[in-house]
Amino acid sequence: MTVIATGSSWAGDPYIGAGGGASHMNLDCGSNETCDSSDSGFKAYAGYLFNKHVGVEAVYLDFGEWTARPPGATTYTFSNTGYGLAAVGVLNFGQHFVGFGRAGLLSNKAETKLSTSTRVDSKTSVGALFGIGVAWKPLDGLWIRAEIDLTGVKFNNSRTPYTDTAGVQLFTAGISYQF
Repeated sequence: MTVIATGSSWAGDPYIGAGGGASHMNLDCGSNETCDSSDSGFKAYAGYLFNKHVGVEAVYLDFGEWTARPPGATTYTFSNTGYGLAAVGVLNFGQHFVGFGRAGLLSNKAETKLSTSTRVDSKTSVGALFGIGVAWKPLDGLWIRAEIDLTGVKFNNSRTPYTDTAGVQLFTAGISYQF
């Protein structure tokens, strides 16, 4: 979500951007299990600022994949992607720095795969999306951003020993361009 150009034209500022980084799923693993609850993920977004403090943003998030393997059992792989729409709030800290927050809804598609099967169990659900970040403007229109996105995911885990909900975080660094 981004940021505001300094100058007389605060309203009507569209922007696009992308970022990548580390993701983490709060996987409920026992002490005897092998779990990899971290991966890399990415996001792409487009937004529009109505004024210097309020905007709206459409976002695509790919949170990556995570694995879990109970003792003597098959390996389970979990993945999550989503499309969302969020309101954006921006605070300016001088001409070249901003802080921002995002709150909205995300349509999640969560998948669970077993290593011994080609079957993929998937579940689509709508949940809350929250984000917070900072941005720096080194050149007119160009912003470098660091941010975190948080959401909850519902999996179809009828064939696994795991709960069907998990919290997911995506930490990204990226760039955006404001027109």
